[in-house]
Amino acid sequence: MKKLWTRIKAFQFPETFTPLVILGVCAAAYGLMIPWIGFYWDDWPFTWIYDTFGPAGLTTYFETKRPVLAWIYQVTMPLVGRLPWKWHVFGLAWRWISATALWGLLRVVWPKRRELAVWAGLLFAV
Repeated sequence: MKKLWTRIKAFQFPETFTPLVILGVCAAAYGLMIPWIGFYWDDWPFTWIYDTFGPAGLTTYFETKRPVLAWIYQVTMPLVGRLPWKWHVFGLAWRWISATALWGLLRVVWPKRRELAVWAGLLFAV
């Protein structure tokens, strides 16, 4: 176990490259299969509602359970459209943004534990 930890500690990179490393981990974990995966189950109703009833249909659909989600879909649906690969790239981008934001937050919270902040960001990305 000690040998493994020494090898892990030997794998170091400049802190400025951390967002790129997190992006690489996200791309390896989620991006490789994007050309072959389609919509998930709940994506179909949302695209149908948007195509059939427009943005107002999304507001009606979400108004009793999650009203803020209607606004999010109203803004993002014109961007991602009906192509599944755009949805997955959009999701991958948000995974990267959130993992990088967590890494940045933990860097501020734990200024002396920079390595732990990187590992937490990478774990969150996966």
